[in-house]
Amino acid sequence: MFRPLAWIPFLVIAGVSFALYLLDVRWGMFMIGMTAGAILRIIAYARFTLMAWPVTEEVTDWNRVEALRHENGA
Repeated sequence: MFRPLAWIPFLVIAGVSFALYLLDVRWGMFMIGMTAGAILRIIAYARFTLMAWPVTEEVTDWNRVEALRHENGA
């Protein structure tokens, strides 16, 4: 599921990073590197989830999950 609003903090941080880059190259590059690393980590987690999902789906008892969900009032 793509949630564009979830990326707003990264866009804000990217904007701040670019502004810092214009003021001081070292801090700007540091912030840009940190932001790029965070985005790449999220992409890696998403790829891992897509690869592991078939196994998770196979071993999960979905009827039990639904029963627990309704039992807890969700």
